[in-house]
Amino acid sequence: VMAKAPNRKPKDTAPVVCTSKQAIATEEGLKQIASDYGQFPNVFVWVSALNEQSATQAQLLAYGRLVQRLAAKGARPRAFYGGAFSVGLGTAGLTGLSPGICYSESKDVAQAPTGGGFPIRYYVPLNRAKVALPNAARFFASNPDLACDCAACRPIFPAPSTRRGPRPDLAEAIQEMAAMEANRHFMLVRAREMQQVGTLSPSALAAKLESDARKAEGRSTQVYRVPHAHLVVWSRVYSRLNQ
Repeated sequence: VMAKAPNRKPKDTAPVVCTSKQAIATEEGLKQIASDYGQFPNVFVWVSALNEQSATQAQLLAYGRLVQRLAAKGARPRAFYGGAFSVGLGTAGLTGLSPGICYSESKDVAQAPTGGGFPIRYYVPLNRAKVALPNAARFFASNPDLACDCAACRPIFPAPSTRRGPRPDLAEAIQEMAAMEANRHFMLVRAREMQQVGTLSPSALAAKLESDARKAEGRSTQVYRVPHAHLVVWSRVYSRLNQ
């Protein structure tokens, strides 16, 4: 005989809203989720298989609207998984996210578990993208003035006064970066991003992303397999969330 579960008030429960991109694509879907879960003080949002870098403007806007709707109801929405775009949703009411360090920014609820680990990846702050270490090495060897100045990167990159012109010698040094230091760099930069978002409005964040996208395009970052097109999409989404 199973004992009857005690009655719990909303404040004792933090539900996970696991939904699909299709379910939040309509006004009806957004309204239903906000109505069902807005009563809880804390809500975790998981949009299955939402890849922030490849998602469309409409998909990301729907995600942002869901966060706004829940926050407007008095809930404190937090994201399961998520990356730099989710960090930016702090301007729309998102209060936290829970990816792994340099992995697990997106997950499909139907995906079967797999083994093996990730190769070392480096987070490029300008592009808000994680890339294979060799690609980061080639990019920063050609653009040393864009090098990160966090505590993990300072021993590797040259002093600002010497960052003029290509530095081929940097490529080997960066490729030898230990996984622990690459992860430490990511955490330091992510913390900086979160602090910055706390001081910006959605429109100000949109303007910064647009400026960074132009800068990345001017350096042809895509040649080094360091993507930047998503920055333009994100900028447009944040702009619309402010309307």
